[in-house]
Amino acid sequence: MGLAVDLRSNIGSNHSVPRSTYTGVHRSLLLAACLLGCRAPAPTEAPEPQRAATPAPKLAPTESLAPGFHVFVTPLLTPAAKVAVRIELTGLDPELGPALREWSLAGPIVGGFNPTIEDAEGPIEFSLATRVDAEQESVELSLDRTPVLPLRISYELEPVPAALGQVARIELDEVHLFATGEALLLLPEGILDQRQSLAIHLEPKAFQPADPSEATGLPPLRAASSFAVGSELELEAWPFELRRVAFMMGAVEWARFDSVRGEDRWLGIGPARFDQRWSAAELAAVRTMVDRQIGLPTIEPLVTMLVTGSRAAAEPEFRAELRGRGLVILADQSATWNAQARMSTAQALVARWLGGRVRVMLDPSADPISELWFTAGATRYVAREVLFELGVLSDDEYSAELNRIELELAASPLRARTLDDLVALIAAASKPGADPTTKIAATDAQGLLVARGAAYMAWANDRIRGHVDKWGASVGVGEALRLLVARAVASERRELALAELLREMAWLMSHSDPPEGDLGAMFEAVVLVGQRPPLSPGAYGRCFVPKQTKLRRFELGFVDTTRVGEAPSFTGVDPDGPAAKAGLRGSDQLVELDYVAGDASEPVKLAVMRDGKPIQLSYRPAGPALRVVQWVRDPKVAPEYCLDW
Repeated sequence: MGLAVDLRSNIGSNHSVPRSTYTGVHRSLLLAACLLGCRAPAPTEAPEPQRAATPAPKLAPTESLAPGFHVFVTPLLTPAAKVAVRIELTGLDPELGPALREWSLAGPIVGGFNPTIEDAEGPIEFSLATRVDAEQESVELSLDRTPVLPLRISYELEPVPAALGQVARIELDEVHLFATGEALLLLPEGILDQRQSLAIHLEPKAFQPADPSEATGLPPLRAASSFAVGSELELEAWPFELRRVAFMMGAVEWARFDSVRGEDRWLGIGPARFDQRWSAAELAAVRTMVDRQIGLPTIEPLVTMLVTGSRAAAEPEFRAELRGRGLVILADQSATWNAQARMSTAQALVARWLGGRVRVMLDPSADPISELWFTAGATRYVAREVLFELGVLSDDEYSAELNRIELELAASPLRARTLDDLVALIAAASKPGADPTTKIAATDAQGLLVARGAAYMAWANDRIRGHVDKWGASVGVGEALRLLVARAVASERRELALAELLREMAWLMSHSDPPEGDLGAMFEAVVLVGQRPPLSPGAYGRCFVPKQTKLRRFELGFVDTTRVGEAPSFTGVDPDGPAAKAGLRGSDQLVELDYVAGDASEPVKLAVMRDGKPIQLSYRPAGPALRVVQWVRDPKVAPEYCLDW
């Protein structure tokens, strides 16, 4: 399994862009140093669409609402836990009417979907089509006639858990709600990319105990979206942003940091083994450093939402994802705030700029997957260097991250594949009917692209640092990235050609004779072909030196499909992998499963039933031993000489 990252970049609060230029950053990879991937079964169409009527009274204009696209979210705890949602459109351009006939709710949903729809002329009938796969349902809705504004759509949804490795969900209990836009909101397909006045109305009163004494010891009630904190919010935005928004209400942890370097908001739900105030303060510092190193000041407060709970063994302890101009962190409730947490969150903050604000394209017609070397690899490189400079990654944690990249480059089963090959493997896994073997290959391909991108940025930084600018100060690749972001903002563009990045790097190396050709040739060798770049012994500063050693890459040998709270399950046994060699068969019934994801030194222990008989299996989840470059701390060098990127 490969080094993988999930970077679904969202739109920055002060640098938004239309959906047509934003699609490519929504590719899903795991945001963690653990070596896993997400696997979703292929959807299938439901039978004939159902028809339904909405017996509602004629709708009068809502005088209290300002013109715009309004979203109302109200948790309901009795008689059963549900979330009531109301969408109201009023005062919009009447010519938008025909564009308001097709709607969709991406899901997942459970328990059916029965909306009530009415406009200025009365109830509107509609047809529903449901897409179903083994993990979730989604809904497509068509109105029988063009609506006349104002338009109101009301419905209720039951809580729904996330699919394995996914964020989309509706979590609702006695004290809080956490929900994502794709699971909660029915949205009009025809105007998703037309900028509108959006208004969000959140009602957390359901979480207020009837007896005030029962609230003793609980945090105060709060409501927020990943756009901003508060129960009422108005903003100018594109409706498609609502599909990526996250909502949080109830008794939540809370931290706030305001300074001349920016404003940060932190909300958390669920038990945690770490002090969230410390993590919130640290993340605010990381956000500031990222903005300073490669971006621009963040104007609006950045909202971070932490959600803790149980996780499946195949999922990382921490996962961070950009959502609705903010950040969502999913964490194992038993995990400490560790290097994996820091890397995943810092990488997401870097992706606000690299991938979110600026895309580096090899070719305008290329599949956006081909940009993963930049949106996932370059971001991982910058995140690591920022954290080390801040002093929140130890020497051991820093070298461990370097060595994960080296191991992936040297030991990935796809290491000889070209960029085009890797893109094709990833694309194949997203097609309906993709088998587990295809999905494993896609995860490996994603991890390898991350490693190639990070390795190329390290090589470019090594080359740039070998030159001295006119002021006598050494600069690195971070300066080239900062200039690239500034160029994109100044020119009001988001898609930039690779040549523009190479030009910025070359200019830092020599104004009179910029070596763009050398930089381009090495990019082709590393990212397109898969060669390891020739890093100098001081590529990562004076404190770390390279050594050759033999290592084995983590290979589980099958796909772990176990979900939280369910019996263990698996699929896709690799016939040449360590699990099959240990005796696991695809027909076995899995009873017990114990392993440490990403750790090739810890044994996998399984208990299976075969032909009615219990069988115990144990093996080391490791591939063949290969010679790999590993970076170790030189104890002779003082710590103050370690920072140099």
